[in-house]
Amino acid sequence: MSMNDTISDMLTRIRNGIQVRRDEVDLIGSRVNKAIAMTMEREGFLEDIREIKDSRMHPGLRVRLRYDDDGVSVISKIDRVSRPGRRVYAGVRDIPKVLGGLG
Repeated sequence: MSMNDTISDMLTRIRNGIQVRRDEVDLIGSRVNKAIAMTMEREGFLEDIREIKDSRMHPGLRVRLRYDDDGVSVISKIDRVSRPGRRVYAGVRDIPKVLGGLG
């Protein structure tokens, strides 16, 4: 199966893992996902990252989610702002005026 947006898939897997209180989550292994996961680990949002092979011997990542002493995830919200085909919905009053209302 081909995946168009592996970054959004990665963030969704992490978000779902947090909701069901998993210790570890398996992700699609790509250089971009690995770099994002390493940054999240360096910033203290993940405990550990390991490279694995899935059942079909495709590369993957296994990340260990981080929780504080009370069992609450250190990640309170995880979203992707820039994504392919991004749509932003806003009311008429929320749209800023461009060129003094002439734009």
